[in-house]
Amino acid sequence: MSRLLPLALLLLPAACGGETQSAAGGPWTGRNMLANPGFEQGRVGWSYRDQSPHWGDFRVVDSPVRSGQGAAQLRLHHGPTLPRRPVKVYGVVQQLTPERVPESVGGYYRVDHWDKSSEAIDLYIQLVAVVWLEAEAGEAPANQQIRYYLAGLDEPPFLLRNARVEFVAKGAPVLGEWQRFEVPLRADFQRLWGGDPQGLSKIDLLFEARWDNMPPRSSVRADVYFDDLFAGEAPGAPPLRRGRV
Repeated sequence: MSRLLPLALLLLPAACGGETQSAAGGPWTGRNMLANPGFEQGRVGWSYRDQSPHWGDFRVVDSPVRSGQGAAQLRLHHGPTLPRRPVKVYGVVQQLTPERVPESVGGYYRVDHWDKSSEAIDLYIQLVAVVWLEAEAGEAPANQQIRYYLAGLDEPPFLLRNARVEFVAKGAPVLGEWQRFEVPLRADFQRLWGGDPQGLSKIDLLFEARWDNMPPRSSVRADVYFDDLFAGEAPGAPPLRRGRV
């Protein structure tokens, strides 16, 4: 059964500007708002939540890659003899300051291992869009989120008061193949939150692999990669959701 958690604010460092990047299945036709979307410049433009004990770092590798010379690797390895970590998140994060919510967000991910010792463990891949709103004087910043489950789940592991959820695909991921994903973020935000955000300040995009609800003495082994990511206008073709929903 899903559990309702209190609102959690995500404080993330700002990133660099954008550049144009093509993706397979036809090039993205709009300007890419993401800096270094294919990780060709290593970690430039990308960060992770290094101030959180629940987050782990990412690596930029030269194999496997979807295109070019780089991809982000999220290495989720935890053994039964290690201290228990009920929650652990690995991801790459970039912060944007657009005038509007991007029409489309997408890219590619790949999974080369996907093992967990207990069915109680929620092991999954997700895209999280965090839309920050301008705060009134003396008030804390607020955000509205959409959490897109890309693979690994059949139901949400938890719910947040400030988040809506969407399934791109359900069940275990395909192994050893690059998988394309693309979501119509602006249309989804309007549908799920009742319109465009009022007082948009910035947007954090988080491309994650994580586990939740890990019992004691459990283990996980998963290797997840992201490459050729995109955020922006995509007028050439309607956004798609590809997966086994």
